[in-house]
Amino acid sequence: MALLGALILDADNEYRGQVKEIVDVEDFTIPFHRAVYKSIYELLEQGIQVDLVSLSDHLAAIKAIRTQKDIEKLTALVEGVPSVSNALYYAQQVRSAADARKALALIESAGKKLREMEGKFDGVYDVLDKLVAKLLAFKLRQRQAEKLVPVQQAIRKTVENIELIYKGEATPVYRTGFKDIDNITGGFSIGELIVVAGDTSIGKTAFCTNLMVEYLSRQIPVLYISAEMSAISIGKRLLQIVSQIEGRKIRLANKLSPTDFTKIVMVEEHAKNWQGYIWAAAPSVPQIRTKLASLNPKPTVIMVDYLQLLRHHRGDTRAQQISAIANDLKAMAVEQQCIIILISQLHRSKDSKPSMHALKESGDIENAADIVLLMHRPENGEFDV
Repeated sequence: MALLGALILDADNEYRGQVKEIVDVEDFTIPFHRAVYKSIYELLEQGIQVDLVSLSDHLAAIKAIRTQKDIEKLTALVEGVPSVSNALYYAQQVRSAADARKALALIESAGKKLREMEGKFDGVYDVLDKLVAKLLAFKLRQRQAEKLVPVQQAIRKTVENIELIYKGEATPVYRTGFKDIDNITGGFSIGELIVVAGDTSIGKTAFCTNLMVEYLSRQIPVLYISAEMSAISIGKRLLQIVSQIEGRKIRLANKLSPTDFTKIVMVEEHAKNWQGYIWAAAPSVPQIRTKLASLNPKPTVIMVDYLQLLRHHRGDTRAQQISAIANDLKAMAVEQQCIIILISQLHRSKDSKPSMHALKESGDIENAADIVLLMHRPENGEFDV
């Protein structure tokens, strides 16, 4: 086992910390290898230098070494190491093999459940959703391990980013087109979860569809997910925004004038260049991930309308489920390198200004979000965010 040998020989602790972020004890299949891996980090926590002698003594104390043959197995781990500098490569190999075993076990378990349905397939999609969620957790775990960065490297990259911003060459910030919001937020960035919250009928969907038009007009790919409205209903909103035709006239159609029809044709022609998608559904986060894999071009902005209608299988209470969905969407924004704009309901008195603690069903929404926009219409009727 090259990884264990490399860890034993890593006297300067150059790789041990990073390896621990990649590999868990359970990733080893052989009990002796598990004991060696666990013991290395137990010694480090005690401030004891790890070498063959200290490790052998520790393993003997926990009864993991009992015979001369066990000592020879430990020595063989060190003798079989081509290069300590390959420790991270060895760690990834161990991790990949472990994930492959776990994935196979999950697939076999899901297959068994499907076979046991015996023609009653009402729960088939629940089984598949749970399988996809667990399989994607392996990928997310890998990305989390890759996030470990030495502080010197983080500072260097920060300075480089500042220089790029100064030169106007940094990763683009996606401005909303709403001047006051852009002045406060600076626009939205890749990897961010933006929450748009407000009371029922306050204008959350109207705000987001206006934002969708803004991005589509700038050739920014957008996916709009709506659990409440059909694709045609959303299409009417987009048509109204671009054409500036009164919404009532578009809904009734028989009130449209020849000039209105000319505007509609112009919007239809303009929309041929848009890179956008509308998905009228209430999917789970794993289903959204699966859908993204099939889209080309890949959406830069994903709008979800709205949080409380999404499905989730984890959590005993609805508040726990809402919390899990919000955190999963934030993780997906980072993983998929996109911006997710999430509409959420507020639970508050209509006589008071909205606040973040009023986010309906879970305060964890605030923790998951990078930016929270609270929509408010004061008594004077003026709109405020």
